[in-house]
Amino acid sequence: MSLLLLDHSFAWFGKHAGIGQLGQNLGLLGCSNTVIRPRKGFTTRIAGKAYSAWMRHPNRDQALAASEFEFVLRMRLARSPGHVLILEDHIRFLSPPSKHARWIGTMHLPRRCWKDSDLEYLRALPEVIVLSENVRDEFSDIFNRSQIKVLPHGVDTDFFRPSAASRDARPHKFIFVGAWLRNTAMLARVIPEISRRFPDVIFDLVVPLFARQDPAIRQLSNEPSVRWYHNLSDEDLLTRYQTSTAMLMPMEDSSANNAVVEALACGLPIITTDTGGIRSYGGGEVFPLVKNNDDAACLGLAEAYLNQPELAARIGRECRAFAETRLAWEIAAKEYIGAYQSLGFV
Repeated sequence: MSLLLLDHSFAWFGKHAGIGQLGQNLGLLGCSNTVIRPRKGFTTRIAGKAYSAWMRHPNRDQALAASEFEFVLRMRLARSPGHVLILEDHIRFLSPPSKHARWIGTMHLPRRCWKDSDLEYLRALPEVIVLSENVRDEFSDIFNRSQIKVLPHGVDTDFFRPSAASRDARPHKFIFVGAWLRNTAMLARVIPEISRRFPDVIFDLVVPLFARQDPAIRQLSNEPSVRWYHNLSDEDLLTRYQTSTAMLMPMEDSSANNAVVEALACGLPIITTDTGGIRSYGGGEVFPLVKNNDDAACLGLAEAYLNQPELAARIGRECRAFAETRLAWEIAAKEYIGAYQSLGFV
């Protein structure tokens, strides 16, 4: 019996990034699985349109709908259990688990990002997977603790790794990645101040084009120390991580954060805020945190890493060790297999 995984994370991540790495790593551990992803083509559009109409949600991405239809059909015909890797994007469009279609889903978003109308769909689920302790606590009014499995967001530590070259010989650089749930207002305040104190520091901002309309991000458009990137390949993103002194990424909230786990794997000290699920990924244990919107503390930590290379190097080594021992996919996948076994899926 092969486990079915419903995934579409590859639509925006490369082949080395994201939760979509789970399937191949389960396979390497002997857990047979089939990953179902959206596909292009005329047949896909027809199947998606039919399924969308049947589920009374006609205005959907038809490739995504077709992948849901294939997922449900395979579960019923083969009596295979399923795992929906990004639950938020499918919960309205899948019937609750049953004896004919046994599945569990992974929630990625913190509570503030959920619509009240979608919470009713959650109440119909017997179990869910979350990626950080804070999300389990946030949904305690909907699930009891036994219904929520906290599992790690893994990272490809073979690909995302520190450079063999010493960081000491390079220009100091801070990297910021993404847009979703970042505290961009805080970022816009601290970058000019760091530049004032350390004029040679460079800031690599990997921000999607659509997110650059954020007023706080726009404030940084004329900063001479800022370099802008978007739509990077995994290889180019790896280069940005490997040539950075630290990650500077204040957050407003989070569950797991893909950029954070990649930075950890690359041995980067992380400067971020004590919010969301960051403590499930080494915050406060492996690397120090600052209070949200505490600019002075953020500046102090950045200054410490710039002035004390031995401190930055030590924290970086501990970040890499945390990724290798807690988050590497070959380790994380074992935890998923344990969860599947407890559910009777494998």
